[in-house]
Amino acid sequence: MTSSKFFSHVSPPANLEWADYSGNTITRIENAYQNKYLKHLNLDNNLISKIEGLSENVNLRVLSLNGNNIQDIENLDHLHIEELYLSTNHITVIFGLQFLPALHTLDLSKNEIERMRGLEYVETLRFLNLSLNQVRKITQLRFIENLPLITEVDFCFNPIQNVKHYRFQVLYHIPQLRALDGTETTSEEKIKAENLHGLDLNDRELIFKNLLAEETFVDRRISKFEEIEVESESDEDIKFIEAAQKSSMGSHYSKANRNSQGVMSAKPSRMGTARSHHTNTSSIANFTKQYVGELLNKAHDYAAESHH
Repeated sequence: MTSSKFFSHVSPPANLEWADYSGNTITRIENAYQNKYLKHLNLDNNLISKIEGLSENVNLRVLSLNGNNIQDIENLDHLHIEELYLSTNHITVIFGLQFLPALHTLDLSKNEIERMRGLEYVETLRFLNLSLNQVRKITQLRFIENLPLITEVDFCFNPIQNVKHYRFQVLYHIPQLRALDGTETTSEEKIKAENLHGLDLNDRELIFKNLLAEETFVDRRISKFEEIEVESESDEDIKFIEAAQKSSMGSHYSKANRNSQGVMSAKPSRMGTARSHHTNTSSIANFTKQYVGELLNKAHDYAAESHH
């Protein structure tokens, strides 16, 4: 088929559920409303510059528009699309996703994206492919770190991969990830990510001083968060941070009062040098289990020497 318009010269059966029109010269999506049962639509490698004509396809679950000339994600509001593939287009800004209530897989690889703002609305998102884009800063993770279901992210061939301790930093902000850049994450990596930011440092020091008051506590982290270069914030990013801070203080953007636009929940951000701690008996007990071996051995030696 070499038609310049989708469904323009053919009349597919009304009960059609799967259609593949990839590799043609289609420039415009038209007449899709004739197939109200359509679930899977492949329009890869065409000449489409605008997403349109799909508002009545309420049964559409998979939409693939890889390899076209699309610049904007638009005209998909309130569709129950679960998988959206937009690789190899000309997208620079992420928007138009806040009214996709079922979206769990998003492929935006091979575009021109620098900022991830717009993804914070997609609370159903699980798999995100942003490989071969221009994401540079760890601070951009703030737009996906609160997504409750996200388990796999791909930043391959983005400048962000050159950031010091890149993998540990990503896992610190999104510890639930099962795979990062196509590689399975490990428990050891996640522990190192926490240690990088020194989150348990105060607890360790407290335990150490309680057991070995005469010794000097030493921070034995091999890699420290303080070694990482501080990233500057753009005006746009600063505005987002301020809005997020207001949200975390219980504004109308909180999860309990989320408005119809699906604004992100007010889960505290992990962005910053470290999270705040509230040391209590249970946390001390947990950290003691981790480090008590070495500490108690030393304490035992001191006790033995005191008896002689």
